[in-house]
Amino acid sequence: MKKYLYLFFVALFATMSVALTSCGDDDDEPSAGGKYSCNLTVNGSKFPSKTIAGEIWNHNGFDAITVWVNDATNENGYVIFEVTNVNATDGTNVSDDCSLDVDFDELFLMGGEVKSGSVTVSKIDRDAKTMTITFNNVTFSSPMGDDATVNGTLTTPLNGADNKVKL
Repeated sequence: MKKYLYLFFVALFATMSVALTSCGDDDDEPSAGGKYSCNLTVNGSKFPSKTIAGEIWNHNGFDAITVWVNDATNENGYVIFEVTNVNATDGTNVSDDCSLDVDFDELFLMGGEVKSGSVTVSKIDRDAKTMTITFNNVTFSSPMGDDATVNGTLTTPLNGADNKVKL
């Protein structure tokens, strides 16, 4: 009887190890697959971007674009960029039309407006639902006195917060 009981438990544990194994990862966010990218620097330091999302939404009767990039491993790691010129085409300078929120290292900037430099919409592709933005030595400042200088490019999806992608 001991022998049968032993064999029963061996078979039971073998079955459980197969039955309880997951078939894939638990990653709910699609991977970027080269379509999206973020190589931003903030005050000379590379921003450790992990996920990116963006959406076009209605703001006081006109369309606005909000893009957020964050470091999913750090609750204090995010950049939120907003531009209200959604009719921009390739090469449109939107410096007077945008703001930035940053929480990165010791820098906390809310509602920063462009003080110098340029922000250019390189491309809005409504069919592919992507936007590419170029930051050329852009200094954002806020009423709190903090400045953030941003450089680099950002290619983001424009399909909503629920469709963020891993970078």
